Amino acid sequence: MHKSNKTKERRASCTYLGLGLIAAPAVISGVILSSANTSAVDTVVDDININIPLSCSVSASGMDSHNETIANGTYVDDIGTTTMNIICNDNAGFSIYATGFTGNVIGATNSNKLVGTAASGNATIDTGTAIGPGEYDDVSNWAMKLEANPYESYPITVLSDYDYYHTVPGSFVKVATRLAATDVGEYAEGATLTSTYAAYISKTQGADTYSGKVKYTLVHPNNAPAPISLYLQDTTAVAAAVPNIGDSTLAKDIRDDKTYRVGKLEDGNIWLLDNLDLDLAASGASAVITAANTNASATALDALFNGVSGGGAGGNLAQDAVSDVGSYWSDSSVYPYIMTTYSGETVSDVTSVSVGGDWAMGIYYNLCAASAGSYCYDSDPSDVNVTEDICPSGWRMPTGGYDGEYSDLYDEYQSEDNQSLAFISALRLPFSGRGDSNGESYSRPGSYGYFFSSTYAYSGVSGVMLSNSGGYLGVDTSYGLSSSFGNSVRCVMDAN
Repeated sequence: MHKSNKTKERRASCTYLGLGLIAAPAVISGVILSSANTSAVDTVVDDININIPLSCSVSASGMDSHNETIANGTYVDDIGTTTMNIICNDNAGFSIYATGFTGNVIGATNSNKLVGTAASGNATIDTGTAIGPGEYDDVSNWAMKLEANPYESYPITVLSDYDYYHTVPGSFVKVATRLAATDVGEYAEGATLTSTYAAYISKTQGADTYSGKVKYTLVHPNNAPAPISLYLQDTTAVAAAVPNIGDSTLAKDIRDDKTYRVGKLEDGNIWLLDNLDLDLAASGASAVITAANTNASATALDALFNGVSGGGAGGNLAQDAVSDVGSYWSDSSVYPYIMTTYSGETVSDVTSVSVGGDWAMGIYYNLCAASAGSYCYDSDPSDVNVTEDICPSGWRMPTGGYDGEYSDLYDEYQSEDNQSLAFISALRLPFSGRGDSNGESYSRPGSYGYFFSSTYAYSGVSGVMLSNSGGYLGVDTSYGLSSSFGNSVRCVMDAN
């Protein structure tokens, strides 16, 4: 009885302590009774991620020092020196390509020559592998050489032929490289490359000031493909690159350096195989889009960018052009309107239509913008033949209508087995939809494609409309494309 009473007393004490009425924890049968057993503790974990993108850069000094007065029959080397510093923040290596760049067009006539200011087309100084008379006739020529800094820990390697004076290439040629798995150096000093030029002036070379450029381009990694040498504006070189039907190539627009696919199709014409993606509202666009590189006159472009009253065929640009892209206009057909909603996107981003590949949407333009400011009306025109547009020089918008180039091309492909994709697979016309006249929304992507043509009629035969209705792809020549809506632009090479 006595022992039993003590057990009851202990149990009573245990119950008393378990209520937490005293501060000190008590150990009963190996269990700790404390605040840790009766309350929760929150934990905060701060997740920090730092993304370091690949960075390659080329900087140069001494680029304005290449000026020399040379007497006839004289050879001069070391005509100024440019020092380039090249670095990438990885060890995948890189290569340096060079090309003559006279006139800002790679591969064009005389592109790798020094060109004089005289009107004569013969006012040039040729490139040459030898400097001075002797092996060759007494012909003016110029060349370039490259030198790496041998004292650097990981110097760049100058390729054979360019370690001494050699012809300036007319298209991109690899002139130096840094192999993969090469460290960037303890102090990330990069690699130094020095370029120097020389010239021999013949006894009969005409007096003039001759000038040219050499463009150096960094390519990463060191085994990546060479940069594109073709420019759309150099139509002779582009045509030579796609001589046969079915041939295709890549070419850049000199105005913004964007790359387009180009091909020769069954109608015998050379087409852009991508929608035009020229951003008229980009910073500095008015300076780089000129009558020399665009299918438009200086007058039309002035109206486009500067809001010239009365510009074009009866048009009236009432506000400063493309600087207000995206604004709502009560009569948007008057003002240049572009919309970049789909710029850089692909068909797969906006539709389930199975067309395969990367089909760029480009930019929407209203007629005022597409015609480079030459047709800006305060109401929809009933009949317009556009002779100026924002296609590159040497290119233009295709003709529309029943006998137009769009219809002719469709006739060439409509009998293919896969009719629903035959036309689109050749010309690569995506169902890009259109931009609405308020400049802020778009409609029908994946179902319809609207493309301006140079022959335009609001109420009758018009630019092309592609329909994916019922799996059938056709060219609708009876649908009027409102000049105020944003439609796609495709360009064809001008054969004239």
